Amino acid sequence: MTKLDDVWSTEISRLLPELLAARPGFVPPASLSEKWQRHRFFEALARAVLVDEQPRILLCDDLQWCDPETLQWLSYLFQYAPQARLLVIVTIRSEEVDPDHPLVALQLSLQRHRRWTEIALSALTRDGVALLAAQIHRRDLTRAEVDHLYDETEGNPLFVVETIRSRMGKEGLEMRERQPLPPPISAVIRLRLAQLSPRAQAVASLAAIIGRSFTLAVLAAASSQSEEALVNSLEELWQRRIVREHGPGRYDFSHDRIREVASATMSQTRRQLLHRQVAHAIEKVYTHQLNELCGQLAFHWEAAGENEKSSLYHQEAAERARQVYANQVAINHFQQAITLVEQLPTTSERSQRELHLLTSQASALRDARGPAASEVEQAYRRAWQLGQQIEESPELLSILYGLTECYRVGAAYQRALDSGEQLLALAQRLNSVHHLAVANFQLGAALLTCGDLLPARRHLEQVTALDSTPDLYARPYSRLAHVLWLLGYPDQALALGREALRLARKLLNPFDIVDIKGEVLELQLLCGNFHPVLQGVEEMLALAQQYDLAQPITWANYLRGWALVLQGDAAGVGQMHQALEVYRALGGMTRRTRFLILIAELSIQTEEMERADRSLDEASVLIQQTGERFWEAELYRIRGEQLLRRYKNEQAGADCFQQALDIARRQQSRSLELRAAICLSRLWQ
Repeated sequence: MTKLDDVWSTEISRLLPELLAARPGFVPPASLSEKWQRHRFFEALARAVLVDEQPRILLCDDLQWCDPETLQWLSYLFQYAPQARLLVIVTIRSEEVDPDHPLVALQLSLQRHRRWTEIALSALTRDGVALLAAQIHRRDLTRAEVDHLYDETEGNPLFVVETIRSRMGKEGLEMRERQPLPPPISAVIRLRLAQLSPRAQAVASLAAIIGRSFTLAVLAAASSQSEEALVNSLEELWQRRIVREHGPGRYDFSHDRIREVASATMSQTRRQLLHRQVAHAIEKVYTHQLNELCGQLAFHWEAAGENEKSSLYHQEAAERARQVYANQVAINHFQQAITLVEQLPTTSERSQRELHLLTSQASALRDARGPAASEVEQAYRRAWQLGQQIEESPELLSILYGLTECYRVGAAYQRALDSGEQLLALAQRLNSVHHLAVANFQLGAALLTCGDLLPARRHLEQVTALDSTPDLYARPYSRLAHVLWLLGYPDQALALGREALRLARKLLNPFDIVDIKGEVLELQLLCGNFHPVLQGVEEMLALAQQYDLAQPITWANYLRGWALVLQGDAAGVGQMHQALEVYRALGGMTRRTRFLILIAELSIQTEEMERADRSLDEASVLIQQTGERFWEAELYRIRGEQLLRRYKNEQAGADCFQQALDIARRQQSRSLELRAAICLSRLWQ
């Protein structure tokens, strides 16, 4: 200020009265009553800013809150010294600037003279959130904390700061889903909503009920406002940055927390009413697309208190999810439908619906978790208990099929055979050709793993003898192929396996394709054809990973290790063992004896004798526990090899070979009989 002439310093004393005290000779300026006096005051301020012609930066924060006189002075400043070395930086909350705000005139004037550059500040990136959080908390957050914080705040700096302050404890950031908003954030959002007109507030509440994203068509159908009033309200929400526009007639809330607060500010009764209006609107606007929106409709009707309608839409959403193999989504929708149906009055119709839902959910669980998972058996048992209360419902066929498969895949073979016989008898009474076919398949598959090859063959061949759809033949063919290989018909087995895979691919069911692909690759390896297996394993893995099928992924890794050993790569045994451990962790039981015996056989070839002993011992225990005897002859044959090679005990080895031969003959497994006979004959030479 010392560089200013006294006349200008006197004017500035209007803002800085201390200048008068520092200069006793100054005469206080007169009040601003005339236009020329205001002009003189503005000039004095401009001269003060530009006094020594040095480059200057002038920062004005939250310009939208400035009084009109300050904005007028800024306009004057740009006109007073258009060539000045001055950069004016201002921050503006554009959502708080109405069309008639004086700032708009200043902005337009500066834009006209190309003196206005606008930089819209986008939300922070994930890395930006991490950096800001570290500065506030004085330590780096973990990646999980950063991800959670970013998802909660969507990169809004204020939300990041307040969330850190309210939720960061000694143990780190609390990461429970959808916690209550920190009070400062809630207060800021409530204030923004309170500044809206009553009509705009009503539209914001209705849009919040629809969801984060919404369309003008649904909003208009659900709203009681006229079209013009609704558009004006939307325009206000858009100008206030409450919502954003995404193409013609499509909007979303600029932050989900705004939608959350808008929804929370209404009573439960009003919220129910709006959900009902929105559900009706969706049904009206999308009459021919309801099957694509059944998940949304289920949510809105449930929130509206219409349990029956909601359960029907949840059921439809679940069935659509199953069609695209989104099994977890289907499971969740089925569970919600079951919960809602249980709240309806008890009637025979309700019981039938509940039984259907329980059966369908169990089937989805089976596809998602695998038949051996304990929760799958529990789901089928729950359905079976309800089904017993209903007079021979056709649903019982599907339930018995599911239970039989759970028992079989869980290596509870006697229970599988018992429930399979129940299924067969019920299918005969209800004259269901389809379930006669699947009952024969389950019985044949269980008998195969028990080592009863001829009865297994009869049941599996009965599937194709029934007057049923050929679509059912793929899985029976794949199991029958293994029966044929064991019975001594390798060429027929390979041909039938390829036909099973062709049928599975024709049906486009990824679960069957992966399962049967594994069966065919296993047959190739049993026949010594390891060259095509590695490529086939990669195809199997790709499909299993695409649909997140845990057990088939493990099986593919096991087959890859087996093929590598046959090609001379000893590391393959380790891969097989690792795959078996994963299979065990997943609850896999069926055919585990064969996996162990094969690992033992290949471990002997690679001189890993201790692993061979452990695998044989475990397989022996499993055979006794489960009755899984189709590979029992191989257990004794490999045990004989181990006794000869590691322990040099010819007599014990010969006894094992003879026992293997006897078991194979009893089972009529010519392929395994031949293997045992060759080992025994070599010992006699």
